Amino acid sequence: MNIVLFLPYAPWIAHSFTELTIALALKVRGCNVLVVGCDGAVRDCDMTLPSFGTVRPNCTTCRAESETIIKGFGVNYAWLGGIATEDGIKAADAWIDGLRDDELAGATYAGLPVGELVASSVHTNMRCAEIDPDDAPAVAFWRRLIHNGALTAAALPRVLDAMRPHALIVFNGRISSTRVAFEAARARGIRTIVEERAFNGIVRLFENETGTAIAPYEEGWRLWRDTPLSAPEIKRLAAYFGERLAGKTLETQMFSDVESAVDALRARLGIDPSRPVVTYFASSPDEGMGQHMVDPRLADMSRYVGDLVDYARARPDVQLILRAHPWWFARKATGSNKVQIAFFAELAARLPANAVYVPPEDRVLSYDLMRLSDVVAHWFSTTGIEAGMMGVPVVQPQLRGYSPRPHCRYLTTGTLAATLDELVSSGRKPGPNLETARHAWRDAYSYFYRTGYDFTPVSFGDDPYSSKLTYDRPEDLAPGKHADLDWICEAIMTGQRLQRGPQPADATRSAASEQAAIASAVRAAREAPMALLKLAAA
Repeated sequence: MNIVLFLPYAPWIAHSFTELTIALALKVRGCNVLVVGCDGAVRDCDMTLPSFGTVRPNCTTCRAESETIIKGFGVNYAWLGGIATEDGIKAADAWIDGLRDDELAGATYAGLPVGELVASSVHTNMRCAEIDPDDAPAVAFWRRLIHNGALTAAALPRVLDAMRPHALIVFNGRISSTRVAFEAARARGIRTIVEERAFNGIVRLFENETGTAIAPYEEGWRLWRDTPLSAPEIKRLAAYFGERLAGKTLETQMFSDVESAVDALRARLGIDPSRPVVTYFASSPDEGMGQHMVDPRLADMSRYVGDLVDYARARPDVQLILRAHPWWFARKATGSNKVQIAFFAELAARLPANAVYVPPEDRVLSYDLMRLSDVVAHWFSTTGIEAGMMGVPVVQPQLRGYSPRPHCRYLTTGTLAATLDELVSSGRKPGPNLETARHAWRDAYSYFYRTGYDFTPVSFGDDPYSSKLTYDRPEDLAPGKHADLDWICEAIMTGQRLQRGPQPADATRSAASEQAAIASAVRAAREAPMALLKLAAA
C-alpha cells in the first residue's frame, strides 16, 4: 500500500512531526511511504509572512534542515525540484515571467488553476480580504506563490500517477502549494488526509477536506448532537473553557493580554446595565476568503456590520458593542489587517450614541464582553459557540453546508432586525438560557475534540511552532502503543471513516445528569474563570 506525504514545510515541526509520525507508523504497519519535500526550487512560500516583516528563509538552510528532519524519521523522500527536473523549473520560470499582472487570477498550469488556488495565502500573509491590483508587494508575492503552485502542479502529479497512493497526507490543504497538492490528489480520486493542529493540543485530521472546511464539524455535530456529554467530557471541556476565559490558552494569549473586571469594563464602555446589550464579535476574514460559505447578501462582513448599526440606530433602547478582532492588529498578530481597521475606524466616527467600538488593540478579553451581553452576534467565529456555552442567545449568518444549531439563530437576507427584536426580549430574562447552553456545550465538545485526536506520540509546545517527540524508535509506534494513532492508521489503511461516532455504550448516557452538570458549569463560567476551573478540577 503506497502512501505519499507532501511536506513543503518540514521545519514547521508543530505540524511536520505529526505528519511524519503518521507516515512512520504507516511504514511500521507495512506501507510504502514516500515524502515529497521542498528543496528551494520555488520562489516563495508561506514561511515568509511578508506582512510581519519576516525575512524570507534561506532556502539552502531550509532544505538542509528539512533533510535532517526527514532523514531522522527513516522514511524515503524526494525533492519537489528534482521531480520537476531542471527543464521543468525553467519552463515554470518562463511561464510566470511571461504573465501580466491582470492574468494572475486566471493563471492555469498543468491543468490546475494555480492563480486561484494559491490566492488564499496572499489573503493571509498580506492580511487583505481582497488582493488590490495596485498593491505592488501583494501582487509580487502572489506572482511568486503562483510559481510555487506551478512547480507543485507539474511535479507532484508525476508522483501520484506513478505510485497511485492509497492516500495523500498533507498539511492544511488551504495555503499555496498544499492547496495545489490537495486539488491534484482530488482530481485523481486519491483520498486526502489533511492535518491541522488545534490550539488545545488536539491533532485534527480532515478527510478530503481542507483545514478550513465546515464539513468535518458538521459531520461531528450530526453524529453526536443527540448524545449527552459524559461527566469526563464535561469536565474536560470545562477545564479548557475555563482556561480560555482566564486568558491562559495559547490562542487567547495570542489575541489578548489581560482580563478586566466586568463591572469596570461596563463602566469604561458606558454600558447601562438596565438596558439590553447586543455585542458583535468581528472575524479575521483572511483565511475564509474564497471559501464561499455565507449567504451572498452577508458575504461582505462590512454589510453585516452596517445592518447591525442600522438596527441600533432604529432601537435607541438597545446598546450595541462592536468588538474588532484582536488578530487584525500587529501587536500580537502576523501583521495588521489595515483594510478592516480603517473600515471600523471610519464606522466608529459615525456610530449612534447607543453604540460603542472596541478596537483590536484594546487589551480586553472577549469573554468579559460576553458576560455583559444579552445577545451575541458574530460573522464566523468560535465566540458564537462560547457565548452559547454561557447561555447567551447567538445570531450569525447562515453558512453554506452548515445545518442550524438549536443554540444559534441563523440569518438570511432581511431577517436580522426581527431576529434581534425577539432575542433581545428573551435575552433579558433572569439567568442564562440553559437549553441554549446544553446544545452549545455539545457543539463545543464536537468542535474542539471530536474532529481531532489525542496524539500522544508528539508533545506540543506553548507556541504555534514547536513540538517534540515522545518516542525513540519506530517500534514505539507499533499497534497497541498509542490508541488514537492506531485508529488513524487503521482508518487510512482500510478506508474507513476517520471521524468516530457514538458507540452502543454511549446510548446509556443520562441527559438529566448532563443538564445538571452543564447548569453548574454555566453558572461558574458567568461568575469567574477560576470558578469554572475549580469546578472542572473537583
